[in-house]
Amino acid sequence: MSRPKKGDRKEEIIEAGLEVFAQRGYYQTTTALIAEMAGISQPYVFKFFKTKEVLFETALNRAYERINRSFQNVEADPDHLIEAMIAAYESLSDSRPYEVALQVIGLSVPDAAIRAVTRQAC
Repeated sequence: MSRPKKGDRKEEIIEAGLEVFAQRGYYQTTTALIAEMAGISQPYVFKFFKTKEVLFETALNRAYERINRSFQNVEADPDHLIEAMIAAYESLSDSRPYEVALQVIGLSVPDAAIRAVTRQAC
């Protein structure tokens, strides 16, 4: 995973959140764990994100943006499109494992706001 340049704390928090949520799930992740991963204090997380849920929604949106961008870049003739899309998804599993994991986690969280992010992205 490529990390944002030092100094863009909001981006660092989003990327740290993406990774920690993907590794631990929504319910087992705390803002303290995300802050630790980002190398900041926990209260600083709340400067950018009102709640853990809002941070999760932002990270989930980022994951879907990256996944969708990968699919949009697939080029194949109609007869080979399915195989090309499957190959793109397999490649995503290797190159963007946190995004793929977060997509699955997002589908499992029953919270209405998170469900809305998932519905909108699909």
